[in-house]
Amino acid sequence: MPHTSHTTHDDAAPANASASPSSPGTLPHRRLNDFLDVLGRRFGLSGLQSRDVPGAGVTLENGDMAYFRSNGTLDTFDLYFRIDVPPSMSGRADLIPSITRHCFSGDEPLALLSVQAPEGILLFGCRDIEYGATPDASTRRLDACFSDYTTLIGFLRNEVH
Repeated sequence: MPHTSHTTHDDAAPANASASPSSPGTLPHRRLNDFLDVLGRRFGLSGLQSRDVPGAGVTLENGDMAYFRSNGTLDTFDLYFRIDVPPSMSGRADLIPSITRHCFSGDEPLALLSVQAPEGILLFGCRDIEYGATPDASTRRLDACFSDYTTLIGFLRNEVH
């Protein structure tokens, strides 16, 4: 999926995720930035750097955002998607349960889902992604997160029934 590098200071990130115990100079932040440097070179995303709020952002071709964020540990980081909820789905009281029922199997750990109602934004997050020995070692988990995101987008756009 084509994407462009974008760093923003959007307040739509989950509150608990923005309260990172790490500051830009700490080891967890540096480790994530080293990881992002490799990802950036691999996918042509220059200047992709971690920030506390909301994180290093990538704009996807559909206008949604993917954020990589240091979570204060040395072994893992978090990935969040900021998704504009289509008007046909906004305002539904059962949006989160409906997404859970249609997009995720019962044997998978549920990713973070929250709705910023006034803005019509859905936040979907995959937490504790391991760095692994190399960035390629994290590929499977990142692929699974993007696959879940694609399923979620299909459901929101009424392409998956």
